[in-house]
Amino acid sequence: MKKIDDMRHGRHCVFLMHVHLWSPSYFAGSCGGTPLETIKQYIQDQETPH
Repeated sequence: MKKIDDMRHGRHCVFLMHVHLWSPSYFAGSCGGTPLETIKQYIQDQETPH
């Protein structure tokens, strides 16, 4: 019961803030003949929160 009571009162918040569902990574792929400006715009759009 003590553990549940601790969680209700936020004593585990520090631990939960450091949990990640995915590890940091990157993606590499081919873009064919797509213009460089189009690719740059796509990357910028991905970095903007929606």
